[in-house]
Amino acid sequence: MERRELPDPTLRPRSAAQHVGERETDGHRVAPALQRSGPLASIAALQRLAGNRAVSALVSNGRSARDDGGRGPARPAPVQREGTTPTATADAPVTDAARPTTAPVSASAPGAPMPAPAAPGSVYKLTTPERSLMVEAGGTWKKVKGKYLGSGGSNEAMKRIVDYRKTYVDGLLEKMKSTHGVGARAVGSTALSSDYDVTFLGPMAAAAAAVVQFNREFGEDWKSESGTVFDTNVYAEDFLGGKPAGAVREDDPTKMTATGAVDDAVIQDANALVKARKNMSKPSWAMFVNRVVFALPLTQQAHARKQFDTADATYRTTYVGSLIARLSPEKVATMRRAGKSDPQIVEELETGAEGVEAANREYEAQLLSVGELEQERDALATASHGPPTRERWTELTLEIRKAKSKAMLFANEPYFSAGTLYHVVGNMQGAWGVKLGVPEYFQSANENFGDFKKEIGHHGGGDATGVEFRHFAVASSKYAYRFFDAATKLKQSGIEIDQPVESLRDSEGRLLAIRQGEALGLDAKRIDERAIGAARDDAGKLRLKDATGKATGTEVATGTDYREAAVADKDEDARTYVAEMGVSSISELDRKLTNVSIEVNVAARKAGQERST
Repeated sequence: MERRELPDPTLRPRSAAQHVGERETDGHRVAPALQRSGPLASIAALQRLAGNRAVSALVSNGRSARDDGGRGPARPAPVQREGTTPTATADAPVTDAARPTTAPVSASAPGAPMPAPAAPGSVYKLTTPERSLMVEAGGTWKKVKGKYLGSGGSNEAMKRIVDYRKTYVDGLLEKMKSTHGVGARAVGSTALSSDYDVTFLGPMAAAAAAVVQFNREFGEDWKSESGTVFDTNVYAEDFLGGKPAGAVREDDPTKMTATGAVDDAVIQDANALVKARKNMSKPSWAMFVNRVVFALPLTQQAHARKQFDTADATYRTTYVGSLIARLSPEKVATMRRAGKSDPQIVEELETGAEGVEAANREYEAQLLSVGELEQERDALATASHGPPTRERWTELTLEIRKAKSKAMLFANEPYFSAGTLYHVVGNMQGAWGVKLGVPEYFQSANENFGDFKKEIGHHGGGDATGVEFRHFAVASSKYAYRFFDAATKLKQSGIEIDQPVESLRDSEGRLLAIRQGEALGLDAKRIDERAIGAARDDAGKLRLKDATGKATGTEVATGTDYREAAVADKDEDARTYVAEMGVSSISELDRKLTNVSIEVNVAARKAGQERST
């Protein structure tokens, strides 16, 4: 896992009442009706918490949608934004209640005929052969990929399931668009391993209502979250907005007062640091912070320390505290008695079924709060005393952006800061070509460093050399490349960075090319059997080798096996690229990025660029 939070040995076990008291003093207030709400969560309970007028419309529209077959009134959709965000897949089974009544159709037997494809249009709540294939695999996207992806002829089954996912999601998506008058963008590459995410676009109150109803109706059908079943997560529009017409940004900070824009940059700086804090242990975070702060002039240390402290408090109080409130009180109490800290509890549960469910419910509630703030700002424009002053508009807009930041903590692996979204999603993925400043690149550098730390956690936190290290270097190259690209842009903008970030970026880019092209190497004939410790048996099947070099009974047949084999086919190239960077182990690569990140933070904060406009 990513983080290794150790309980303070000087603290005695606390009672449940003491924990509740601490949450209240930290400023948390979670409605009891929402502390443990599942996929069928009461919309009225959400309305009571957020006081959002959009939820009343959701309930009434939901009734009318049932009356007219889900069509609802037709309304124009706003302009859709480009880009997507990373997502995470949880591993929790679909319950028996979600299983189709027809017998599963197997595609795993050699020569088994493929079932007829699903009919075009929505397959919402319909039993199909593809749904049966998913249940046969275990009912989660992780298990589906493990069974069908990359293993010879069953790739055809994976293609069918991916098409089914799109048809199902698109059908439910159209219903949400019609019911709530929102636009939407569904994104995902054509790769069979890709996620397929949805962002609702438009006024936040309507977009939040669409997210809530999408999740509710999906949960009614599958008895699980869409991220678990389909690797599909639904979002409301984040900081990015629509694609600008030219190279000039057209978002809220460009309309603020100069002071407001600086305040927003400070907020976004702390947002980006939350990602690093979330994926670092408490001791590692403390060492990182001290190395940065003590390298700054005395006059700048207090402000820098405040930014790091804000990020730490946001992680521990807002993120961990809110999820603890939504998890099973009995399970939390048991884990506390076992000596686990609250961050450890969240770390252990957050990617499982209960954790994903808790995060989704908190995300929905926070979105509804953002919608309320937007409605308050919009109401000022129609007030009898005329439109608000620019100062008052800026004040409300900052509150909205703070609330959006809080909501994004609970989405499935989004970027937290506006600068990262512009750099990665807008310019790198969407080819927007928007002119960005030092604050945006600084935010992206810190946040992508945090995501690289997440990859360290996914590996288990241990060290590795040789082929295992090179596999990790390829797997983590996406975030490392983005980190070094942001650092390069900072250096080109005048920030004094001594490290050769340009050449490091180029080496990571070549590793990333292997990662992005690994699907092209799934042909078993190209597998480097020595690199993955495999041999052919008498029947020609690829199997792991025993100590004598003979084929064992363990067949290399899953999608993961073949993807690793594809990377192994490029292992000599990877060996060259990591040598260019001067690293030969995970710990050395981690140290390289950490040292560059510290240098970037010191240089940018010395220049005061984390809060420039």
